[in-house]
Amino acid sequence: MYRRIVLALDRDGLAESAMPVVAALAGSSLARVVVLSVRDAETDAAPANVTADAAANAVARLEAAGVCARAEVLSVHARPVAAVIVEAAHRLRADLVALGSHGRGDLAGLLLGSVGHRVAARLDCPVLLVHAGGHATRLAPIRRLLVAVDDSAEATGAVAAAAALAGEHGADVVVVHSLDDDAVDRDGYGAAQHAAFALLDRAARRLAAQGRAVEARLLTGPGSVAARLAAAAERWNADLVVVGSRRPTDLDGLILGSVGHELVKRTYRPVLLAERPLGRIRVEDRVPRAPEGSRRDRRTS
Repeated sequence: MYRRIVLALDRDGLAESAMPVVAALAGSSLARVVVLSVRDAETDAAPANVTADAAANAVARLEAAGVCARAEVLSVHARPVAAVIVEAAHRLRADLVALGSHGRGDLAGLLLGSVGHRVAARLDCPVLLVHAGGHATRLAPIRRLLVAVDDSAEATGAVAAAAALAGEHGADVVVVHSLDDDAVDRDGYGAAQHAAFALLDRAARRLAAQGRAVEARLLTGPGSVAARLAAAAERWNADLVVVGSRRPTDLDGLILGSVGHELVKRTYRPVLLAERPLGRIRVEDRVPRAPEGSRRDRRTS
């Protein structure tokens, strides 16, 4: 499913949590992984060789798991790390970008900075975020997927991603929908429940076309949507949680709310933000690719 994966390392070692998932995803599709290490030469106290050694160690671990991998170490000068990762993802034509995460919510991400939030907001391709501190330390098969749906275009992409992953990994799927409290208040519980079950049924039928076992669950009760999803992922023992996301910036997420951001904060389960529908990324958030003629390594006759 994914042919070109970028795994972004960080000086806090957060990417350790994402590495087993990357190995599982890459191994099933014979993907090539680029281990990207970005070092700010002006602010990073660690010597350059330490950064390179960390990337080489990550490559060695991936290769030991049977994954084709190489390292790319970038030294930048006072540039935002997120912007450098986004540019590299475009240049490498990444099908998936994977990062470890502190699991900061929108407010903490705004105040302290969140590379994962900012990378996701500026890319359309799938982004894998894994809360550091999880228990997965070695390669484990992906056998149980949880996919969250609503009536958005982003959720349609999540179902498509889950269907492809289920077929590739031979995984069972539980598709869930969190009952919208606003819809209950507006339409009444019966009507809102009927619409929710219809939504789940459509998604389940599409997923069942892969020939895998599919369960559909309506999530109700107290708590936010992200809290319900996190609890469901624990109950189901999900190896991967797949969600659609508008991928707001930190400020947008604080104002409008972001299920994806809060979900990564609440669960140690890997969270895959499915590919964003074309045209949803804001123009001001795009990082243009460098013109061919401007590349330093371009050969001239």
